[in-house]
Amino acid sequence: MDGATIYDICDRVPILRTGFHGIIEFEKICAKKIERNWLKRDFVIINAYNAHWLALMWIDSKSAVLFDTLSGKVTCDKDEMRDVVFRCFVGMKNLKFLYGKNRIQNTENLTCGEHVIYFLMFQSIFILDNDRPDLRYVSEIVKYAKKFDLTPDEFVWREIYVELKLAEPPVLMNVLNWYECR
Repeated sequence: MDGATIYDICDRVPILRTGFHGIIEFEKICAKKIERNWLKRDFVIINAYNAHWLALMWIDSKSAVLFDTLSGKVTCDKDEMRDVVFRCFVGMKNLKFLYGKNRIQNTENLTCGEHVIYFLMFQSIFILDNDRPDLRYVSEIVKYAKKFDLTPDEFVWREIYVELKLAEPPVLMNVLNWYECR
């Protein structure tokens, strides 16, 4: 999924629009200092090296969860990522990582954007209903996809494009060159 489509979905879908605070390029995070009063369900989407999407969602004004379908394999290890996020987002004190023991995304598939959108929608609804995020999301989506005899990649693809009809399935070149599609 390209950045223009991700931005459009986050800007258009009401459950996402209320918490969406933009797309940030991972390579530029270290140079930024962002101060704001973050609210529960606020989020940013991080694009890493024009190749991978991550989600950073606040659980309260000083704590957030980081969702990465490739378990930190594209960006950096948890300690370095924590340092980067704490430097960029002034006032953040706690960061939880929602990674599986194994990647939930097949590295041959370009579905990280679909995973991020589905994760943000799921967590936004879960937080509204339960006043907290579902920290078991990664294991739960793997189990849920298996019920339908699908991989997690196939499951989120079906949800985003077939069931919810949030966008048209992407053109591969737009995914690979999302900067030019904005």
